[in-house]
Amino acid sequence: MADSAIVPLLSYLGWSFLPNLGTQVLQNIYYRITISAGVAHPQPGTPIYARDHRRIRVLVLSLYLLYTLAQSLYDVKIAGDFYTLLSVDPHHTTEKEIKTRLRRLAARFHPDKVSQSADGTTNDEQSRMFLQLRLAGETLTNPSHRYAYTHFGPGILTHLPKPEESTITTAKQLSLQTAQLVTLALKQKLPSYISTLVFIFVLNTFFLPGKQGGKFWRYLIISGSFVLECYLLTHDVPALPGALDIVVAWLRTYTKLGDLLPPHLLPFQLLDVSGRLALSLNIFISQISVLFPAASGALPPGGEGSMQMRGWMQQLNSNLANLAGVSNRIDQEAGGLLQLQFAPYKGQPAQVRELRRGMKEGMVMGSVRSHPEVREAVRRVVERRKAAIRGGDGGSAARGDGADVVDLLNSDEQFM
Repeated sequence: MADSAIVPLLSYLGWSFLPNLGTQVLQNIYYRITISAGVAHPQPGTPIYARDHRRIRVLVLSLYLLYTLAQSLYDVKIAGDFYTLLSVDPHHTTEKEIKTRLRRLAARFHPDKVSQSADGTTNDEQSRMFLQLRLAGETLTNPSHRYAYTHFGPGILTHLPKPEESTITTAKQLSLQTAQLVTLALKQKLPSYISTLVFIFVLNTFFLPGKQGGKFWRYLIISGSFVLECYLLTHDVPALPGALDIVVAWLRTYTKLGDLLPPHLLPFQLLDVSGRLALSLNIFISQISVLFPAASGALPPGGEGSMQMRGWMQQLNSNLANLAGVSNRIDQEAGGLLQLQFAPYKGQPAQVRELRRGMKEGMVMGSVRSHPEVREAVRRVVERRKAAIRGGDGGSAARGDGADVVDLLNSDEQFM
């Protein structure tokens, strides 16, 4: 009971500070790698810093979620089960094969065959191993006890009579006992689910930032966990499909990840893993929804995401104000320069109109001359004229005419 209360508490504490710490460290490393020395790093409150922080935090939260899953599977492997103790397959091993394996192990760890100490007492560890083997054999060779253990875990054995005292001999009696066990398990689990729903409702209503962010996903996860538990309590877990079994076998053979995976997952073990993962998913969605307030339909009134959004809006308003000030100053300077050009003609409307007409024509001609097609056409004309001058006769008249043409060409080059 204490372990079941400590595990969620430790998980919550881990989620509360480890992703924040990992995000800060990775963001500093990212800036040191991608930004040259001497260039200032983006500061908190700026849009670039907020964008990088959000991306890195999503990565860290996803990796931490995968870590919690791997940790849950490793805990299942460390805890072990009766099938692992006997080194048999829970899906394909028959009762005869279990008895054969049990006799071999019992002969190895029997108290009469282990070494004794000076005072005549047997090795405690091997004695405990023998008792475990005996309990495993008695449980797995009895159909009703095997079903109960596989689906409900070792804790259910205290509610069953001893295997030698069992009076179940028909399939109907086995079905009745299974129904009683399922009812007992649901009665034990139902208060836990009700308290979890009440806890999530209180968090969504009063404490979690963004009352809409991830709200329905949390209820969906809890509902899915309850449906999965009801299914696993009444059905056998099939063996892994062929392709997935090959992948898992490859991981166990060629990578270190195989050391983290249990040899199999019984229904009660799968329920334990799914319960831990449901808790982690609830916290994961709570933290992700803060990073994407637009997805929830409303901005959260507080929290890190709200602070980032306020920082973006303040920075944007400041940039817009600076841009408006610069535009006003440029407009004032342009108006002042125009007034200076008109100053000598003050009181002379005819000259002012002529000046304006000339300025307008100059602007039009400047636009025409700067057009790429016009500049290309002028360049081709200049090249033809230069070629014609180079191919003409060498007389003085020709040279005089050529000088005039050169002057024209120079004016054309200035035009270009």
